[in-house]
Amino acid sequence: MQHEDCILVNQNCCSCNSGGTQVAIHKQYEQDIMDRRDIICASMGCLTFINESPVCTAKKARCEQGICKVNIPK
Repeated sequence: MQHEDCILVNQNCCSCNSGGTQVAIHKQYEQDIMDRRDIICASMGCLTFINESPVCTAKKARCEQGICKVNIPK
């Protein structure tokens, strides 16, 4: 697995701009997660709250020993 195989996605129904957070996953699972999120999150509302945690300020994911991780800025 390479760094390019990893992407950032919302960890739950809400994005970092709505009080949520993000995680790193292998890009092959992105569509499955999006499809499930469409069903699970359909009736859920998110706050207008920007999460400024390091996980949310990250712009890239990386591969570390075969595991996708959030590339937290230094």
